[in-house]
Amino acid sequence: MSSDCKLSKWVNAFLSWHQNELAPFSEGLEIIKNSINIDAVSFSVYAAEAREISLFKQVPNGTIQPSDTLALIEKQFETNDKRWAPESPQANSLFSNSYVTKNKNATRGTQTCLWNSHPFEFDTATQTFLDMACPLIGQKYIQSTPNNAVPHFIAEAFSAVSDGFVLYDNEETILAFNDRQTTLFPSVAGKLEIGNSYKTILQKQLQSGQIDIPEEEQENWINRRRANLKIHGFTEEQKFDSGKTIRLTNYCTESGGTVAIRTDITELVAARQKALENEKLFRTLLVGAPIPLLITIDGQYVYGNKYAHELFELNDGELVGRRTEEFYWDTKDRVDVLEEIKREKSLKGSEVDIRTAKGNQKTVFTSGAFINYQGQEALFISLLDISDSVKIKNTLAQNEKQIREILELIPDALLVQVEGEIKYVNDGAVKIFNTVSKDNMIGTPSLALAAESERGKVLDLRKQALEGKRAKSFSSESQKFDGTTFPSETYVKSVLWDGERGTLAIIRDISKRRDYEDKLIQNETEMALAQQIGGFGHFRMNLSDRSIFWSKELYRMYDLDPDTTEISIEQAQSFFGKEEHASLTNTIRKIIAEKTSRNFTVEVQLKNGSLRHMVGTMLPETDKDGKVNSIFGVIQDTTDQRELEEKLRQSQKMEAVGQLTGGVAHDFNNLLAIILGNTELLMEMIDLQDYEKRSRLEIVMQACKRGADLTNSMLAFGRTQQLLPTISRLDLQVTDMINVLDRTIEEDIDIKFITEADLWSCLADLGQVENTLLNLALNARDAMIGGGNLVIETKNATLSEGEEYGNLDCDPGDYVMLSVSDTGSGIDPKNLDHVFEPFYTTKDVGQGTGLGLSMVYGFIKQSNGHITIASELGVGTTVKLYLPRAKEKLRV
Repeated sequence: MSSDCKLSKWVNAFLSWHQNELAPFSEGLEIIKNSINIDAVSFSVYAAEAREISLFKQVPNGTIQPSDTLALIEKQFETNDKRWAPESPQANSLFSNSYVTKNKNATRGTQTCLWNSHPFEFDTATQTFLDMACPLIGQKYIQSTPNNAVPHFIAEAFSAVSDGFVLYDNEETILAFNDRQTTLFPSVAGKLEIGNSYKTILQKQLQSGQIDIPEEEQENWINRRRANLKIHGFTEEQKFDSGKTIRLTNYCTESGGTVAIRTDITELVAARQKALENEKLFRTLLVGAPIPLLITIDGQYVYGNKYAHELFELNDGELVGRRTEEFYWDTKDRVDVLEEIKREKSLKGSEVDIRTAKGNQKTVFTSGAFINYQGQEALFISLLDISDSVKIKNTLAQNEKQIREILELIPDALLVQVEGEIKYVNDGAVKIFNTVSKDNMIGTPSLALAAESERGKVLDLRKQALEGKRAKSFSSESQKFDGTTFPSETYVKSVLWDGERGTLAIIRDISKRRDYEDKLIQNETEMALAQQIGGFGHFRMNLSDRSIFWSKELYRMYDLDPDTTEISIEQAQSFFGKEEHASLTNTIRKIIAEKTSRNFTVEVQLKNGSLRHMVGTMLPETDKDGKVNSIFGVIQDTTDQRELEEKLRQSQKMEAVGQLTGGVAHDFNNLLAIILGNTELLMEMIDLQDYEKRSRLEIVMQACKRGADLTNSMLAFGRTQQLLPTISRLDLQVTDMINVLDRTIEEDIDIKFITEADLWSCLADLGQVENTLLNLALNARDAMIGGGNLVIETKNATLSEGEEYGNLDCDPGDYVMLSVSDTGSGIDPKNLDHVFEPFYTTKDVGQGTGLGLSMVYGFIKQSNGHITIASELGVGTTVKLYLPRAKEKLRV
């Protein structure tokens, strides 16, 4: 047990005895003995003048002799020690510890003596108890004796008072006190005895440490307290470190004495503090609460916080003094409120419509209770502006009605299921699932609306939704009531329906959309094919983030893989040269500025180094504010088209030159015929011996023949010469020509002939074939200055439609190909497009007419064949002739 608990137990037991007038005197001694656990306790009354013990009591009896206590009390009277404990045992071999009280004149005293077989070792709690109990033993004796100066009935009155009571004479000496005083001040109970002075009590208080007074202030404190004792009606509240608060009240008597009343007001102070805190809290609530608060007395406002003024649309302070009935929207509400207050003695809460000072209607939730306000009964009212809530409530009700009406207008099927049973459907569900009414669906298993193959998926997604996972949508097959299925898209979400957890499903029939998607995919496929066939692609460039999109065909045009390449502005720009990039940038700026479309032409270089010609159109795309936010463009690869156009121009040019050449050749032939005919007539008319004239005429005739040969070449180019086509084998013809060429061409040129074993027959003028082969061989010889290799080859060739054969412009079919290749100097690419033009030659003047290849070209075209030429400087030249295969076989 702790010291505090032990002391409290002893004090309570002793004070209980002390206050009981009928309790035996020895019982008090017994309580002291048992509390501090000693051998014996004795009490003696000493008469100083007679120097004898007039009364002796002990517990237990027979333990101590009166003579044992006499020496001790005489010693204490002489030394004026109120408490004395000799260091050695007495004559009875017991250690003693005695407490003495004396009357004012020191003629009489009492002694309480403690006896023990071993030295005393008291802790603080024991010593405190003894300092209180031992003096009270003497007081108890004095109060109970007939010689007490205070009448017995006054002592009883003192004890009956709940406050502490002490009577001082004019010299501040204690004349009387009650038990309550010792209870209130246990720390000074040892000094609280008749005959002691007030100063002694105050000194004891300071020694106990119950009052925290600095040492240097203690004397002044004692003097002030003694001075206050002489002030009639003086009142002071004294707070102790223990937390107890005692009210000190002094009343002065006519004889100069003082009646000191000490009241324990600890609970009162706590209650008063609580009341102050409550009042502070109440005022804080009134002022600072974020809701309107009001106080009314007899139907008149006496207080309203700022929120109340704002609610009633008044300036601060204008609400006070106004009547409550001014602010009711409906007088019936006021009557109902007053009846409730009268019936319930409070306002438990109700909705009331009020009228503000500006005439606006508001709805408030009001509650109140009666309080004491400035000494009057008042009604404390709190208001909550629920105008917005009421509006929201009404709006929600209206919205709910509208939502239900809207749900019925939704063409999708809406249904709610709980535990697999349909609880709600809309009209859309009735229509989609082809049933008669909602009643046919409500109450039926919801899983029956899914195709059998999809029910596992439906259950799984329903489980996920019920577990609180994010709502999902999925494509599946749903089943109508007639058993037919249709493609659907279902959205599932967890909902609470009539207090039960279920799922809301939105089911959309996507049959038409599926058809649209199929058509869209088909359109996209066709668009991709169209772009592929047409050789064009499209792109979109976003101006805000500089992102760019290319169609797949555009990737193909740039020889890129769309699956592995992510195009960017920078990468797209890398295909253009500086001039092309500058031109495109300028075009885009004009498009943005003018908001008009523009055409463009660019030349791009692919990663493999090849150049491609592109043309396209770009147009601006704008946002809702009309600001250009992207550029859309279409681009087409026109490289092949340009080449075909170039071929066409070349063909048209060759055709025009051929027609011109043919016409000139015919007219020139006619002139030559006249000249030659007249020259022959002159030869016949001139004497055979006239050699000079004849030689001159022979020169004219030779010139006419050379002119005739020239016109024949021109006629061949113009495809107007007379051909004699026959069915023949080119390999046989070439073999015969090889012998001629061996004699014609220099020995440092090696001639090689390659032919296919089963060479087809062809339809051609054999004479022209020989001339053609001779012309090509001679051209090859002139290109191989210093020698080389001449390769002549014949083979079968089938040209298919859609395939490319160099720069060959031909119809598909079977052909016999005659090829002449040399290892000469080659032809400059800039001259290659002109080699078939008549009179075009790169040889020196006098070394060629420029009609050799043009004659070959004309012969081949006139024979419905085709011709190609390929050449590389320093490598050589190859000319390939394609003559149509003969429909009939060669007859041997």
